Amino acid sequence: MILNIVLLVWSILICFLYLIYVENRFGKKSSISTYAGPLTKNGLQFLTYIFIWLGLCFPLAWVADHWLTSISATFLALDGLFTGYNPTHLKRKWQDIIHIIGVQGAIGIFIIGLFFINWIVALCTMPLGILAIMYWIKKWDRHTYWIEIYFMVWLWVFLIIDKILLS
Repeated sequence: MILNIVLLVWSILICFLYLIYVENRFGKKSSISTYAGPLTKNGLQFLTYIFIWLGLCFPLAWVADHWLTSISATFLALDGLFTGYNPTHLKRKWQDIIHIIGVQGAIGIFIIGLFFINWIVALCTMPLGILAIMYWIKKWDRHTYWIEIYFMVWLWVFLIIDKILLS
């Protein structure tokens, strides 16, 4: 349980530090993914990988400890690697298509994994997801960005409740 606490604190810390840094350095963007372009142009693409791999994929897959969440984290890690807005990997159009499919697939698989882990906690924490959908429906400013933020918060809240408080 101590390792779970450490990994969740690590995940939250890495994600918040990354978001604070990129927003202060590059201004507000429409989604978290759009920061990869300016970071690449400034030779700081490694920060995107630290955020995706060390902030999200590995800690959340480890704490969730389910085969579906591991597959989801793998999808997200590979999506970040191959579509990290590096012009040597793919042409821009294909980057966007693969990125959207990869991220939505990873999120969908992770959500399914949460219901397999503990469907009661998943249902109880789902209002965060509903709130994110409300943002999208209302077309509020930076709705994609806020959906991504609320999804991360939902994951953290779910894992704190299920893997720390209920274990």
